[in-house]
Formats: sequence, C-alpha cells, structure tokens
Amino acid sequence: MRITNEMGLPQPFVSAVEKEYTYKPKRYSVTSILKGPREAILQRRHDDEITSDVSDMVWALFGTAVHSVLENAQETDDQLKENKIVVEMPNGYELSGIFDLYDDSTGRSSSAISTTGAGRRSSTAGCSARLASTPIAAKSWQS
Repeated sequence: MRITNEMGLPQPFVSAVEKEYTYKPKRYSVTSILKGPREAILQRRHDDEITSDVSDMVWALFGTAVHSVLENAQETDDQLKENKIVVEMPNGYELSGIFDLYDDSTGRSSSAISTTGAGRRSSTAGCSARLASTPIAAKSWQS
C-alpha cells in the first residue's frame, strides 16, 4: 500500500502508519477473512496499487495505541493477553490471529478490543464506552 500525506500531518504520524506488512503465501489473518474472500484476494493482488492517506488512517493509529497501552498493562494470573495463534488448515493454508485477552477464571476471551468512530459504542468483554468522533482535529498541519 502506498501512503500519501495530503493534509501534511507531522512525520511521526506518517512513520507510525507506514508499518510494513508482508503477505505470506497461504497465510490469512482472521481480520483479513472478515472482509470476504474477494476483497482479501484483490487486496493481496493489488496491494502495491492501493493508496491511502495518513489522515484516513488516524483511527487505525489510535487503535494501535490503545492496544499498546493494554498490552503493557499487568494481567492477572488467570489471564493471557495479546497471544498469537496459528492454525494449520487443509492444503497447507494457515489461519492466524491474535486474541486480545483470555480470562481462564471466566472462560471468556475477547478478540475485539476496538475503537470506533463517529459516536459509535464500543463494547468489549462487558465494558462499553462512547468515543469521540475523531482522535485529532481534521485540519491541515502545513500552516
């Protein structure tokens, strides 16, 4: 994916969203298959032709920051967090995912600690919160 910076956001924003992701043959993430097979295949085939602006990726950056904070928080003895699982599938395919939190004492897991935009509600593991419409003001930083 090619990243643009039409709004002229500061370089740390650009660097943060330029995370390189290399597709591995026959390995799909749980998140990617939620998109549907056509979109997932087209995205892989045309990744170098897809363009996205940094300003459109701020929510993804905000979500990454939330995950980082939670990943660095102390879990209890009954909890596992941010663990990656890879499951081998037929014909040499693999399905991978990272669950956010598993609590052995309750038998509950959450693979969807997420942030959402525009006044949506986020509900995860029994917690809910109303979030602001944007994490930063949508203005040009070039002035």
